[in-house]
Amino acid sequence: MNSLALAVIAVLLPAVAAAAPRTPVSERITVSGDEVTLADLVPGAPAAWGRVALGKAPLPGGQRVLNRDWVLARARSAGADSTLDLPETVVLTRAGQTVEREAVVRAVQTVLAGTGGQGKAVRVSAVGLPGPVPPGEITLAVAEPEGDGPGPATVWVDVLAGGRKVGRAWARIEAGTGDEVLVLGRSARRGEVLGPEDVELAPSKAGARGRALNDVSDAVGKRLVRSLSAGMPLTAADLETPPAVAKGDLVRLVARVGSVTAVTAGKALEAGRLGEGIRVENPSSGRTVQGILRERGVVDVLAE
Repeated sequence: MNSLALAVIAVLLPAVAAAAPRTPVSERITVSGDEVTLADLVPGAPAAWGRVALGKAPLPGGQRVLNRDWVLARARSAGADSTLDLPETVVLTRAGQTVEREAVVRAVQTVLAGTGGQGKAVRVSAVGLPGPVPPGEITLAVAEPEGDGPGPATVWVDVLAGGRKVGRAWARIEAGTGDEVLVLGRSARRGEVLGPEDVELAPSKAGARGRALNDVSDAVGKRLVRSLSAGMPLTAADLETPPAVAKGDLVRLVARVGSVTAVTAGKALEAGRLGEGIRVENPSSGRTVQGILRERGVVDVLAE
Protein backbone atom coordinates (compact mmCIF):
# COMPACT_ATOMS: atom_id res chain seq x y z
CA MET A 1 0.00 0.00 0.00
CA ASN A 2 1.54 3.30 -1.06
CA SER A 3 1.81 6.41 1.06
CA LEU A 4 -0.99 8.17 -0.85
CA ALA A 5 -3.48 5.41 0.03
CA LEU A 6 -2.45 5.51 3.67
CA ALA A 7 -2.96 9.27 3.73
CA VAL A 8 -6.46 8.90 2.25
CA ILE A 9 -7.39 6.26 4.86
CA ALA A 10 -6.07 8.45 7.67
CA VAL A 11 -8.28 11.31 6.48
CA LEU A 12 -11.38 9.12 6.13
CA LEU A 13 -11.18 7.28 9.46
CA PRO A 14 -12.53 10.16 11.63
CA ALA A 15 -15.46 10.61 9.23
CA VAL A 16 -16.30 6.91 9.36
CA ALA A 17 -16.19 6.96 13.15
CA ALA A 18 -18.44 10.01 13.28
CA ALA A 19 -20.94 8.37 10.97
CA ALA A 20 -21.21 5.23 13.11
CA PRO A 21 -24.91 4.43 13.70
CA ARG A 22 -26.39 5.45 17.04
CA THR A 23 -28.86 3.39 19.08
CA PRO A 24 -32.33 4.90 18.62
CA VAL A 25 -34.54 5.48 21.66
CA SER A 26 -38.34 5.55 21.30
CA GLU A 27 -40.32 8.63 22.29
CA ARG A 28 -42.67 6.50 24.41
CA ILE A 29 -41.50 3.58 26.58
CA THR A 30 -43.44 1.32 28.94
CA VAL A 31 -41.66 0.33 32.16
CA SER A 32 -42.72 -2.21 34.78
CA GLY A 33 -40.47 -1.74 37.83
CA ASP A 34 -40.39 0.90 40.55
CA GLU A 35 -36.99 2.26 39.44
CA VAL A 36 -35.86 3.26 35.94
CA THR A 37 -32.35 2.74 34.54
CA LEU A 38 -30.74 3.56 31.23
CA ALA A 39 -31.18 -0.09 30.21
CA ASP A 40 -34.99 0.39 30.31
CA LEU A 41 -34.70 2.78 27.36
CA VAL A 42 -32.92 0.35 24.99
CA PRO A 43 -33.80 -3.36 24.59
CA GLY A 44 -30.69 -5.55 24.87
CA ALA A 45 -28.59 -2.77 26.39
CA PRO A 46 -25.19 -3.63 27.95
CA ALA A 47 -25.26 -4.68 31.60
CA ALA A 48 -23.43 -1.51 32.62
CA TRP A 49 -26.40 0.57 31.45
CA GLY A 50 -28.55 -1.10 34.10
CA ARG A 51 -26.44 0.62 36.74
CA VAL A 52 -27.22 4.11 35.43
CA ALA A 53 -30.18 5.24 37.55
CA LEU A 54 -32.80 7.50 35.99
CA GLY A 55 -34.97 7.83 39.11
CA LYS A 56 -38.39 6.59 40.12
CA ALA A 57 -40.80 5.01 37.65
CA PRO A 58 -44.24 6.60 37.26
CA LEU A 59 -47.04 5.25 39.42
CA PRO A 60 -49.14 2.45 37.86
CA GLY A 61 -51.40 3.97 35.25
CA GLY A 62 -49.30 7.15 35.15
CA GLN A 63 -46.44 8.65 33.16
CA ARG A 64 -43.18 10.59 33.57
CA VAL A 65 -41.29 12.70 31.03
CA LEU A 66 -37.47 12.55 30.69
CA ASN A 67 -35.58 15.41 29.04
CA ARG A 68 -32.95 14.49 26.39
CA ASP A 69 -30.10 16.49 27.92
CA TRP A 70 -30.88 15.17 31.40
CA VAL A 71 -30.67 11.56 30.17
CA LEU A 72 -27.43 12.19 28.25
CA ALA A 73 -25.80 13.71 31.33
CA ARG A 74 -26.45 10.50 33.26
CA ALA A 75 -25.55 8.25 30.35
CA ARG A 76 -22.12 9.88 30.22
CA SER A 77 -21.09 7.97 33.37
CA ALA A 78 -21.37 4.71 31.39
CA GLY A 79 -19.86 6.16 28.23
CA ALA A 80 -23.21 5.72 26.50
CA ASP A 81 -23.99 9.35 25.73
CA SER A 82 -22.26 9.23 22.33
CA THR A 83 -24.09 6.07 21.22
CA LEU A 84 -27.67 7.13 21.96
CA ASP A 85 -30.03 8.76 19.45
CA LEU A 86 -32.50 10.40 21.84
CA PRO A 87 -35.63 12.41 21.01
CA GLU A 88 -36.12 15.73 22.78
CA THR A 89 -38.31 14.02 25.40
CA VAL A 90 -38.97 10.41 26.38
CA VAL A 91 -42.36 9.63 27.91
CA LEU A 92 -42.29 6.75 30.40
CA THR A 93 -45.60 4.99 30.97
CA ARG A 94 -46.52 2.24 33.40
CA ALA A 95 -49.47 -0.11 33.04
CA GLY A 96 -52.00 -0.36 35.86
CA GLN A 97 -55.34 -1.85 36.83
CA THR A 98 -58.15 -0.73 39.11
CA VAL A 99 -59.42 -2.57 42.16
CA GLU A 100 -63.15 -3.24 41.75
CA ARG A 101 -65.56 -2.18 44.50
CA GLU A 102 -67.42 -5.49 44.24
CA ALA A 103 -64.19 -7.42 44.88
CA VAL A 104 -63.56 -5.48 48.10
CA VAL A 105 -67.16 -5.99 49.28
CA ARG A 106 -66.99 -9.74 48.60
CA ALA A 107 -63.64 -10.07 50.40
CA VAL A 108 -64.91 -8.22 53.49
CA GLN A 109 -68.18 -10.17 53.61
CA THR A 110 -66.36 -13.49 53.22
CA VAL A 111 -63.93 -12.77 56.05
CA LEU A 112 -66.63 -11.44 58.39
CA ALA A 113 -68.89 -14.39 57.67
CA GLY A 114 -66.00 -16.72 58.51
CA THR A 115 -65.41 -15.12 61.91
CA GLY A 116 -68.73 -16.36 63.23
CA GLY A 117 -69.03 -13.29 65.41
CA GLN A 118 -70.27 -10.80 62.83
CA GLY A 119 -71.16 -12.74 59.68
CA LYS A 120 -74.57 -11.76 58.36
CA ALA A 121 -75.02 -9.19 61.13
CA VAL A 122 -73.15 -6.56 59.12
CA ARG A 123 -73.40 -4.94 55.75
CA VAL A 124 -70.91 -2.88 53.73
CA SER A 125 -72.25 0.66 53.45
CA ALA A 126 -69.28 2.42 51.82
CA VAL A 127 -65.99 1.52 50.15
CA GLY A 128 -62.82 3.52 49.51
CA LEU A 129 -60.53 2.33 46.72
CA PRO A 130 -56.82 2.93 46.03
CA GLY A 131 -55.53 4.33 42.78
CA PRO A 132 -54.36 2.06 39.94
CA VAL A 133 -52.12 -0.83 41.02
CA PRO A 134 -49.60 -2.84 38.96
CA PRO A 135 -51.12 -5.34 36.49
CA GLY A 136 -51.33 -9.03 37.31
CA GLU A 137 -53.11 -11.16 39.86
CA ILE A 138 -53.93 -9.36 43.10
CA THR A 139 -54.92 -10.59 46.54
CA LEU A 140 -57.03 -8.73 49.10
CA ALA A 141 -56.02 -9.10 52.76
CA VAL A 142 -58.83 -8.03 55.11
CA ALA A 143 -57.90 -6.78 58.59
CA GLU A 144 -60.01 -6.96 61.74
CA PRO A 145 -62.70 -4.24 61.98
CA GLU A 146 -61.77 -1.08 63.87
CA GLY A 147 -64.38 -0.15 66.46
CA ASP A 148 -66.36 -2.03 69.08
CA GLY A 149 -70.04 -2.43 69.70
CA PRO A 150 -73.03 -2.25 67.37
CA GLY A 151 -72.04 1.04 65.77
CA PRO A 152 -70.36 1.48 62.36
CA ALA A 153 -66.78 0.26 61.98
CA THR A 154 -64.00 0.53 59.41
CA VAL A 155 -62.25 -2.45 57.86
CA TRP A 156 -58.90 -1.95 56.11
CA VAL A 157 -58.10 -4.08 53.07
CA ASP A 158 -54.49 -4.39 51.86
CA VAL A 159 -54.02 -4.95 48.13
CA LEU A 160 -51.17 -7.40 47.46
CA ALA A 161 -49.42 -8.30 44.20
CA GLY A 162 -46.84 -11.08 44.35
CA GLY A 163 -47.00 -10.95 48.14
CA ARG A 164 -46.08 -7.24 48.14
CA LYS A 165 -48.44 -4.51 49.28
CA VAL A 166 -49.28 -2.21 46.37
CA GLY A 167 -52.31 -0.36 47.71
CA ARG A 168 -54.95 -0.13 50.41
CA ALA A 169 -58.74 0.00 50.36
CA TRP A 170 -61.25 0.41 53.18
CA ALA A 171 -64.83 -0.62 53.83
CA ARG A 172 -67.39 0.84 56.22
CA ILE A 173 -69.53 -1.82 57.88
CA GLU A 174 -72.71 -1.34 59.87
CA ALA A 175 -74.38 -3.64 62.35
CA GLY A 176 -77.86 -4.93 61.52
CA THR A 177 -80.80 -6.45 63.33
CA GLY A 178 -80.04 -9.95 62.06
CA ASP A 179 -82.93 -9.87 59.55
CA GLU A 180 -82.08 -9.61 55.87
CA VAL A 181 -83.71 -7.09 53.57
CA LEU A 182 -83.40 -6.35 49.90
CA VAL A 183 -81.06 -3.47 49.01
CA LEU A 184 -79.74 -1.95 45.83
CA GLY A 185 -76.30 -3.26 44.87
CA ARG A 186 -75.61 -0.09 42.88
CA SER A 187 -77.00 3.40 42.51
CA ALA A 188 -79.90 3.46 40.04
CA ARG A 189 -82.04 6.17 38.48
CA ARG A 190 -85.77 6.51 38.29
CA GLY A 191 -87.22 4.46 35.44
CA GLU A 192 -84.53 1.76 35.45
CA VAL A 193 -85.75 -1.83 35.39
CA LEU A 194 -83.91 -3.96 37.95
CA GLY A 195 -82.25 -7.26 37.13
CA PRO A 196 -81.02 -9.96 39.52
CA GLU A 197 -77.51 -8.45 39.46
CA ASP A 198 -78.84 -5.08 40.71
CA VAL A 199 -80.18 -6.24 44.08
CA GLU A 200 -78.86 -8.21 47.04
CA LEU A 201 -79.91 -9.29 50.50
CA ALA A 202 -78.23 -7.48 53.39
CA PRO A 203 -78.72 -7.31 57.17
CA SER A 204 -81.47 -4.91 58.11
CA LYS A 205 -80.42 -1.78 59.97
CA ALA A 206 -82.32 -0.65 63.01
CA GLY A 207 -84.73 2.11 62.02
CA ALA A 208 -84.65 1.24 58.30
CA ARG A 209 -87.26 3.21 56.38
CA GLY A 210 -90.61 1.65 55.62
CA ARG A 211 -91.17 -2.05 55.24
CA ALA A 212 -88.27 -3.29 53.14
CA LEU A 213 -88.71 -6.23 50.81
CA ASN A 214 -86.89 -9.47 51.60
CA ASP A 215 -87.46 -11.51 48.44
CA VAL A 216 -85.39 -10.93 45.29
CA SER A 217 -88.33 -11.93 43.09
CA ASP A 218 -90.30 -8.96 44.43
CA ALA A 219 -87.86 -6.55 42.75
CA VAL A 220 -86.46 -8.26 39.66
CA GLY A 221 -88.25 -7.01 36.55
CA LYS A 222 -89.75 -4.03 38.41
CA ARG A 223 -89.07 -0.40 37.61
CA LEU A 224 -87.85 2.24 40.07
CA VAL A 225 -90.23 5.14 40.66
CA ARG A 226 -87.43 7.23 42.24
CA SER A 227 -83.64 7.38 42.07
CA LEU A 228 -81.90 5.53 44.91
CA SER A 229 -78.30 5.14 46.08
CA ALA A 230 -76.44 1.86 46.44
CA GLY A 231 -77.20 0.08 49.71
CA MET A 232 -80.67 1.62 50.12
CA PRO A 233 -83.37 -0.85 51.26
CA LEU A 234 -86.11 -1.41 48.69
CA THR A 235 -89.79 -1.12 49.58
CA ALA A 236 -92.88 -1.88 47.52
CA ALA A 237 -93.46 1.87 47.20
CA ASP A 238 -90.12 2.24 45.38
CA LEU A 239 -91.11 -0.10 42.57
CA GLU A 240 -93.72 -0.51 39.89
CA THR A 241 -94.40 -3.08 37.22
CA PRO A 242 -93.22 -1.67 33.89
CA PRO A 243 -95.67 -1.67 30.97
CA ALA A 244 -95.75 -4.89 28.96
CA VAL A 245 -96.42 -2.73 25.90
CA ALA A 246 -95.20 0.82 25.22
CA LYS A 247 -97.00 3.43 23.15
CA GLY A 248 -96.22 2.84 19.48
CA ASP A 249 -95.33 -0.85 19.89
CA LEU A 250 -96.61 -3.28 17.27
CA VAL A 251 -99.02 -5.86 18.68
CA ARG A 252 -101.22 -8.69 17.47
CA LEU A 253 -104.95 -7.98 17.54
CA VAL A 254 -107.00 -11.09 18.28
CA ALA A 255 -110.78 -11.00 17.74
CA ARG A 256 -112.97 -13.97 18.62
CA VAL A 257 -116.56 -14.43 17.43
CA GLY A 258 -117.96 -17.79 18.38
CA SER A 259 -115.60 -20.45 17.09
CA VAL A 260 -113.95 -18.06 14.63
CA THR A 261 -110.69 -16.28 15.55
CA ALA A 262 -109.23 -13.47 13.46
CA VAL A 263 -105.66 -12.16 13.95
CA THR A 264 -104.19 -8.97 12.47
CA ALA A 265 -101.44 -6.49 13.21
CA GLY A 266 -102.03 -3.38 15.26
CA LYS A 267 -100.22 -0.48 16.92
CA ALA A 268 -100.60 0.38 20.60
CA LEU A 269 -101.81 3.94 21.13
CA GLU A 270 -100.89 3.88 24.82
CA ALA A 271 -98.75 1.92 27.25
CA GLY A 272 -100.30 -0.92 29.20
CA ARG A 273 -99.61 -3.69 31.69
CA LEU A 274 -100.83 -7.25 31.49
CA GLY A 275 -104.57 -7.42 32.16
CA GLU A 276 -105.13 -3.72 31.46
CA GLY A 277 -107.31 -2.26 28.71
CA ILE A 278 -105.56 -0.23 26.02
CA ARG A 279 -106.48 1.51 22.78
CA VAL A 280 -105.02 -0.01 19.61
CA GLU A 281 -105.06 1.18 16.02
CA ASN A 282 -105.80 -1.24 13.18
CA PRO A 283 -103.54 0.11 10.39
CA SER A 284 -105.38 -1.74 7.63
CA SER A 285 -108.73 -0.13 8.47
CA GLY A 286 -107.56 2.97 10.29
CA ARG A 287 -109.97 2.21 13.13
CA THR A 288 -109.19 2.52 16.81
CA VAL A 289 -110.34 -0.41 18.93
CA GLN A 290 -110.29 -1.19 22.64
CA GLY A 291 -108.70 -4.39 23.90
CA ILE A 292 -107.24 -6.23 26.87
CA LEU A 293 -103.50 -6.89 26.98
CA ARG A 294 -103.62 -10.67 27.50
CA GLU A 295 -99.86 -11.29 27.15
CA ARG A 296 -96.86 -9.32 25.98
CA GLY A 297 -97.60 -8.13 22.45
CA VAL A 298 -101.08 -9.73 22.25
CA VAL A 299 -104.31 -7.73 22.63
CA ASP A 300 -107.77 -9.33 22.77
CA VAL A 301 -110.21 -7.05 20.96
CA LEU A 302 -113.37 -6.33 22.93
CA ALA A 303 -116.62 -7.04 21.11
CA GLU A 304 -118.57 -3.86 20.34
